[in-house]
Amino acid sequence: MPNAKVLSEKQAIVAALAERIKNAGAGILVDYRGITVLEDTALRSEMRKEGIDYSVVKNTLTRKALDSLGLSGLDDVLNGTTSLATTAGDPIAPFRIISDCLPRTLCTPRSWAP
Repeated sequence: MPNAKVLSEKQAIVAALAERIKNAGAGILVDYRGITVLEDTALRSEMRKEGIDYSVVKNTLTRKALDSLGLSGLDDVLNGTTSLATTAGDPIAPFRIISDCLPRTLCTPRSWAP
């Protein structure tokens, strides 16, 4: 069992992820396996330009955040290398940017929208 400090840090991460997901107009989970550093840098740059919050996430903590919001149906996709893109702005932007990424890489989008 983790010590109290580690446990409290993880609980804070889960709460922040849950808040981020709850406030998002749209989100996409991405298996970023196969993407190069240059492609990742370009992807992150495009995401920032569109005001999209994009980050690598831990599957277990993301699963707990999703479960707390009643989105346990996404548990099956939380494996391997996972990143999360959320936006409160244009709900199509993360999908468009990831779709532009797909022909060049092996990244696989897995999405939800409220």
